[in-house]
Amino acid sequence: MSRTPAIILIALILLVNIPGTLCLTCIPRPDVIIWYDDVVVEEVLEVAPLMVMVDLDDVGSHDVKMLHSRNVKAIAYISLGTAEEWRSYWRDEWRVNPPTWMDGPLPNWPGEYMVRYWQRGWLEIVAGRIGEAVEKGFDGIILDNVDVYMLLGEPLEKPLQALRWIRERYGGLIYVNIGAALELLYLDVFPELVDGVLREEVWFTYGGVRVDEGETLEALLALTHFKENGGDVIVLDYGGVEEAVMLEGYCAKHGFTCFMGERSLDHIPRYIYDGCISIPYRLLHKLMLLGRFFIL
Repeated sequence: MSRTPAIILIALILLVNIPGTLCLTCIPRPDVIIWYDDVVVEEVLEVAPLMVMVDLDDVGSHDVKMLHSRNVKAIAYISLGTAEEWRSYWRDEWRVNPPTWMDGPLPNWPGEYMVRYWQRGWLEIVAGRIGEAVEKGFDGIILDNVDVYMLLGEPLEKPLQALRWIRERYGGLIYVNIGAALELLYLDVFPELVDGVLREEVWFTYGGVRVDEGETLEALLALTHFKENGGDVIVLDYGGVEEAVMLEGYCAKHGFTCFMGERSLDHIPRYIYDGCISIPYRLLHKLMLLGRFFIL
């Protein structure tokens, strides 16, 4: 077994400076920040990640230029699989007389309606949204709710059809929030259609609660396959500083980029700003017992 874990543990113990806590500085600032609502670009610049994912309607061209001045790539959030009532394209009459491509409400997400996003009428709306991203200078897009096809009982070819249509017309970076559609990651053609995927709740869900080990393994197998075929993988989990410590280690082992956020995704978590993070000894003890942070 490698001596690296033991060396790291010894180094951490030597960093003790407050009784009952451990001053831990081994969590680097994230390479990606995901901030969908009420974005404050100046705060993003303070952290200076390599990439930031923000809502298309929340950031203007001047903001994008500011990000580019610090070599931060800007990725625009666009919901591919749902129509949202608060967007400029929305028509109130759709509630009583929906277009052929629109289905029922998205469960647990008020104001969002599932769409058959491979149909031309909706794709034209999406093309308009992508055009806005281009005009503002975004480097790419992150397409959400791609897994809606599963809720609608549609075959794999439907999302591929839509992504192929988008790829043929858009030359920027394309990321998708893969959600439950892990089956897409095993398709040889998928890395040709998208540059990367975002997957939420791989190890930790809301409140820092552990995801079921079986679900984590299922996600890891698919994400690793996609990664080995040239795709970029970003993990968005939810929790606090203790979970962030562990997530950093897990992602480093698998070659993923990670971001530990809070459910609202409307600010940068406080621990990211702190140059020195105080960690309870119980966490170090847990890591020593499990060995997961350093050697899994």
